[in-house]
Amino acid sequence: MSTTQAPRKLRDAELTALKASSRLNEEEIQNLFEKFQEIDESGADKMNKEQVVKFYIEIGSDRGTDERIANNVFGIVDQDNDGLLNFSDFVLGTIFLRGASTEHEYSLMFDIIDVSGDKCISYDEMKKFMDKLTKLDASARGEDVSEVDLKKVTSDIFSQYGVKEDEKLSKEQFIEG
Repeated sequence: MSTTQAPRKLRDAELTALKASSRLNEEEIQNLFEKFQEIDESGADKMNKEQVVKFYIEIGSDRGTDERIANNVFGIVDQDNDGLLNFSDFVLGTIFLRGASTEHEYSLMFDIIDVSGDKCISYDEMKKFMDKLTKLDASARGEDVSEVDLKKVTSDIFSQYGVKEDEKLSKEQFIEG
């Protein structure tokens, strides 16, 4: 007797985040989710980099998503470096492309930055994230990032939150800030 897993359904959190970070309505988001599942040849709710890039190019974005931007989004969201993204990861990538605006989106973004999973963001975690985000933003605008002082940018961010470089930023501080 074989057990077949029922296809995954679109999660409420994914729907809410996409509605808040895009101009898509619920039906369009459902269609997007179904398209993701079509491209996901394995049926495991995961896509490799090539599939994700193809998906981002196919759906486009307000910023004119191209292969370079899609590659950078993949690099930001694939924090565990397993070379695969699921639909929730795609939602996070979309938030990065469009910019977070709701508490829920900031919470999701915090979880991406907190690579260690200790519910706090260290200076190094923020610096690595800012490196990826700066590259994403620059590639979207066709600019060079070699002039960006990531140490200063990260120090300025921590300073704005009233956190020293040797301290950690809490989720509550991040969302409220």
